[in-house]
Order: sequence, then C-alpha cells, then structure tokens
Amino acid sequence: MEGKERPTPYRDGQNVIKDNSSNAIVYMPPEAKDVPDLIGALVIWINHEVGNLELPAPILQQLLTTNLLLFTLITMEMRLLTNLVLHKTNYGLKGVDSLEEYYARSLPAYYQALTIGGSHNYYLGREGADITDWVMYFCVGMADAFANICVKATEAADKENVDNNTLVRELDQRQKRVLILFVDAKYITTQQVADLLGIHRRTALNLCKRWVVESFIIQHGKSNKSRKYELGVDWLKLL
Repeated sequence: MEGKERPTPYRDGQNVIKDNSSNAIVYMPPEAKDVPDLIGALVIWINHEVGNLELPAPILQQLLTTNLLLFTLITMEMRLLTNLVLHKTNYGLKGVDSLEEYYARSLPAYYQALTIGGSHNYYLGREGADITDWVMYFCVGMADAFANICVKATEAADKENVDNNTLVRELDQRQKRVLILFVDAKYITTQQVADLLGIHRRTALNLCKRWVVESFIIQHGKSNKSRKYELGVDWLKLL
C-alpha cells in the first residue's frame, strides 16, 4: 500500500460476532496477539499445499477461507487470498462468474455452514472443529459457478458460429478457397492466388484488385515484386 512504511496489524483488539436479535455471542476469534503466528503458519502450509496439490484445489481453497475467517473475521483479505489460490491452481473464474453471487443467493446456508464446533470461543471448540459441511457448501458453490461458465461459453460459441456463418455466405467460392492461404501466413502474393486457383497471374492480379476494393484483402506495396496482401479485418475472425 502506497505510503505505508510497515504493515498494519491484522487487528489490534478483540472482536466478536453477535446475534442481532439476542445480542448473544455467536463467535469469538483468537486473541489479537495470536493472529500473526496463526497467519504465518497458515501461509507456510498453503504454500506447501499449492506446490504439492495433493488436495483438490477447491477443498484446499476452502480450508484457507475457513481459517482466515476464524482468525481475523476480515472478508476482503480472505476473498483476495482465496481467489489468488484458485488462480494459481488453474481454477480462476477470470471475472466470468463470482462465488459471491452464490453466497448472496444462499445466505442462510452460508451462515449455517459457518456454525461449527461446540462453543462460540475459538479456543474452546472452533479450533480443529469438523468443517465438512462448510467445505461441502463451498464445493457446491464452485460447481454452480463453473456450470454457469459452461452455459455462458456455450452461448458465446453459438453466437460466434452464427456470426461466422453469416460472413462465410458473403464470400464467393474463390474467396473461400483463398482463405486457406491465410491460415499459415499473414501475407500472400498474387502468384500464390494464381497457383491455388489454377488461373493466369494477370487474371489473379485483376481478381486481387477487385478484392481490395471490396475490403476482402488489404494491399501492401505497389510494384510487382513487393506487392502482397493481408486479409481484411472483418474476415480475420474466420481464421
């Protein structure tokens, strides 16, 4: 952070989560003085696990999420770090979908999944508690997010196919054949067009001139020796 000479503490006092209706303590995290050591050990562990990938990435990410929440109750840093782990393990959502959307749609289940251990006190039940329900809740969220991505990708592919088919119908048979020349090269020559279509070079030259006017190809150079052609911008997506 710009202007910071040293890192700020995770927190400098005790904080708790309370039930709004009864004011009863729902969760009391570790004391502030213990948090740096807990986070330090967690970072060492997560770096080791990311390197080995013995645990499936979604479960690994959720173990990190759970511990960060239990230690600090700071959700912003938790989301940044857990998204980093997903990115490093090739599970990044890349902005196409968001797990926060899943949490927002199922808040009661979110809070229920976080209710673990026999006591609200970290030292008296939350540390080492069974978090199976929370991990399961998160994995369902991951499956939901990637299912949404699959739907969006399919819709985008279908739209692209429709657009490409429309473009292809605008080309005549010779233009469709010439497209193959641009698969392996950015520029082609008049002679290549003549050889491909089996026509005289002068005929190919006149054909290319017409295609330049139609913006199917872009001419570079004027002399016979330096003249070459690039595929028009509108047609690049066909490749």
